[in-house]
Amino acid sequence: MQLTRRLGYLLALLAPIASAAELVGSTVPPYPEGLISKYGSCVALSLGVKRECDYAVGILERPDGKPVVLVGERLVKRDDQRKAIWIITDTLPYPTLPEGYLLAIANCRIDGKADRTIIAAVRNEDAEWLGTVLWARRFDLSKEKFMEQSTAGVQCQNEAAGL
Repeated sequence: MQLTRRLGYLLALLAPIASAAELVGSTVPPYPEGLISKYGSCVALSLGVKRECDYAVGILERPDGKPVVLVGERLVKRDDQRKAIWIITDTLPYPTLPEGYLLAIANCRIDGKADRTIIAAVRNEDAEWLGTVLWARRFDLSKEKFMEQSTAGVQCQNEAAGL
């Protein structure tokens, strides 16, 4: 049953979204009509503090707040107001998550070592570190692509722990 459920969620993750693939190579902002960027996180701390925002992972959503796609982005430049201009290098359809699960971005670790490039679907529990991982991906900085990541050893910080 567990394997069947995981397979179903992985297939949902891979469900095609026509606009997602078309985003690759786009310079943003502005974002395509009907998509809004409301969340993003710098993921390149491994390149050093001065370069930690050279790459980011973000969520694009519809105006009604429904998340649609995850984007991997590379910093191109900053505009006159110092706002970041990105090129989208890869996309993933936003996964359909089962009840009680959340998407953790840039706050995970693997085998106890912080890795901001990991994105994981984790079960929300009353713990500082969430270790029940449905699936995980990693934004590979050298390839500028989302890559499969084993769930073994992945934990993500529960930002609501202790509240």
